Amino acid sequence: MNVFRHMQRMFVSVALLSGWGCADTTPLPFADSADASPSDGGQVPPQVIEACRQCMTSNASPCPAAYQECAADPRCLGFMRCVLETGCLAVPELQQRIECADPCFLSSGIQAGTDPALTKGLALNACTLPAGPCGSACVIE
Repeated sequence: MNVFRHMQRMFVSVALLSGWGCADTTPLPFADSADASPSDGGQVPPQVIEACRQCMTSNASPCPAAYQECAADPRCLGFMRCVLETGCLAVPELQQRIECADPCFLSSGIQAGTDPALTKGLALNACTLPAGPCGSACVIE
């Protein structure tokens, strides 16, 4: 029995050291920057922001359904308003948009990528990507 217990302890130690432990699901900290702006550091002209807003909400594009789903959740709507007004939707690359949107995650209370408020906004974000229906109105290349 003593050998079995020793082997059991050794197996547990090896398992923990080799990464078999639990995954750390702690949310990553977001940068607390009030100066979020497009990745090139420039300001987005107000007419681009307004054209993007109109495209996302207009019945002339396929995006209003995604907008309405997001608008039903106050945190999703707050997050999308923030990324729009901050100019993050003018950024063409998704990773750069995420970096730009850090303050918006904080201000809307979204702390994880699995937050329902964020997942509701994904379809709306897709509408504003370069290949999306509102890409030409929202993205500055």
